[in-house]
Amino acid sequence: MTGPEVQKITLGIAMLGAKGLNTSDPTEWYSLSSLPGVFSGLKLLCLEFVGFKMIDPSVDLGFDIAAEHQKALRFCRSA
Repeated sequence: MTGPEVQKITLGIAMLGAKGLNTSDPTEWYSLSSLPGVFSGLKLLCLEFVGFKMIDPSVDLGFDIAAEHQKALRFCRSA
């Protein structure tokens, strides 16, 4: 994805997050106009984390899943 595409998706997730995302419920019921599909709150939170790390790694999002992100990157590189 290009930088502008990532920014559009990340902004859409941030706007949904301002209304509140239920990250404890695995039900996929959130949708974005910039990305096809339906997502759980936790999936959107993960996408937001990765998107912001791509745009500006110094941004503090108020939650930290950096360790999980690093594990996922190692998994993808070894596959």
